[in-house]
Amino acid sequence: MKGFIAAAIMLAGLTAPAVGTSFDAIRGVSYFKTVPGQIIVEFPSIGAHDLDNVDVHARFFEELDKRLPNRFIVGKKFASEVFTGASLTLKSIDDVKAVAAMKGVLGVRPVSVYGRPEVTKSELPKLDKPDQFPPNIMTGADKIHATGNIGKGIKVGM
Repeated sequence: MKGFIAAAIMLAGLTAPAVGTSFDAIRGVSYFKTVPGQIIVEFPSIGAHDLDNVDVHARFFEELDKRLPNRFIVGKKFASEVFTGASLTLKSIDDVKAVAAMKGVLGVRPVSVYGRPEVTKSELPKLDKPDQFPPNIMTGADKIHATGNIGKGIKVGM
């Protein structure tokens, strides 16, 4: 899960920070579809010893509620050694600019949508002999099979 979050955050980092006059402006240079009005806010990272006592979110949302009362919806909070922040839905680009200007905010990025790869069905090639199977050739198993050893009685541990 940590790897997925880190990858999502790194990919989100390919987009420019919030500037401009419309939600399209926060898209910046992005190769991914973005969700209108939704952003990811990054806070300073916290160490492993601080994970149980995180109040960075509480402080941020308390201040945000003073600046933008009833103008935001909290999506998800992130708190790890890799990334600390939150996803928000905001009502206008001015709200985005207000968040970006807040003390303790390291970055503001649009929420990007990543499509699932298309699933294709393929079949293994029909081979006359098992020794023609490409993985057997790459691993040298075809040479062992040529000696008559086809693995009978062999146990493999992983």
